[in-house]
Amino acid sequence: MPDGKTVILTNARVLQGRRLRNPDVAVRAGKITYVGPHSDAPDGISVDLNGAVLSPGLIDLHTHGIERLYAADAPLAEYSLVEARHGVTSFLPTLIPREAEAFLATIRRIRQEMRADLPGAGCPGIYLEGPWLAARGGMNDRFLRQSMEDDLRERIMEAGGGGIRIIGLSPELIRAPGNIRNLTARGIVVAVTHTRCDIMQLNSATDAGASLATHLFDVYEQGRTTEPGVYPVGIVETILADDRIFAEIISDGVHVPPTWLRICLRCKGPERIVLVTDSMTGAGLPSGAYRLPDGAQITIREGDGARNSDGGLYGSALTMDRAVRGMVRFGKAALPDALRMASETPAALLGMSGRKGRIQPGYDADLTAFIPGDEYRVVMTMVAGRIVYRAPELA
Repeated sequence: MPDGKTVILTNARVLQGRRLRNPDVAVRAGKITYVGPHSDAPDGISVDLNGAVLSPGLIDLHTHGIERLYAADAPLAEYSLVEARHGVTSFLPTLIPREAEAFLATIRRIRQEMRADLPGAGCPGIYLEGPWLAARGGMNDRFLRQSMEDDLRERIMEAGGGGIRIIGLSPELIRAPGNIRNLTARGIVVAVTHTRCDIMQLNSATDAGASLATHLFDVYEQGRTTEPGVYPVGIVETILADDRIFAEIISDGVHVPPTWLRICLRCKGPERIVLVTDSMTGAGLPSGAYRLPDGAQITIREGDGARNSDGGLYGSALTMDRAVRGMVRFGKAALPDALRMASETPAALLGMSGRKGRIQPGYDADLTAFIPGDEYRVVMTMVAGRIVYRAPELA
């Protein structure tokens, strides 16, 4: 679209609050300037969305790979274009532990590329899933740290240059509460993850400022029975009951069984659930085997997660459009609520409320249009008022 021109998005079902309505949406200079009746819309270049659902832009908060790209090695510009095809307007490349110098070099590379105007989805920061993790999950034990050394922490902060937005760590590690306070004081969201902690250690982490549970239900210890016949309470149940904690959910029906999705929705509500992909290379592609840059093979199957050579889950095969579909299909969420979990709620977690996550005047013109149904097919993605992806039927 020409710079400086007003664009009118029309003939769409627009998400407003918990309802889908039919106003026109005007965009100018990267912002939403008008939401209202067609008869009162300003003059501008009209884009007919052919009855699609228009949502605030989807935010891919936790992604390790997508299609043939791996976040730790792919050029950020390429990653941003692929994300945009799946309705994403902002994403956080998520890094798992590697050898220290390679880890730091990757952080520096992404921080540098973040500063450019990306051609697709924007990148507001980096997500570090480790290296301070007690439970391996699918990760390499060699690169995990059992305590937070000040030297490595400060080297990571320096490499990030203010670009690190989320750090996931295990609450039971030595000096975890003090380090959580240190990180949150710098504006970093601290997530509890990959943990065997007890309830007391979890509460200490939350009291220190931890506010997110990484991929809840996955790599968390179950509660231990203390009285025969009495159902135990563990950290998952404690997180569900604590309104201070946002919960990441992988809504593919594999990482979290459908019944747990519904329980989580009842406990947390859409204002505290963040839909994530935790996607791995191959996500969004047909079933098959795909290789990471280090030579490891990942297998993707329809209706399943990404699996490593041992057959264990290793991230997901989701993209954000499919994550929304999964929360409706498996979690029985209303579509407006599922869209909120993929847009407004992650925006709030990242401190971007008032700028992103709603379709109303003054907000960034980050918008996603899709056709609901079996595939939730994206037909348009707009970032800061620029159409960065358009399906052929809208050309």
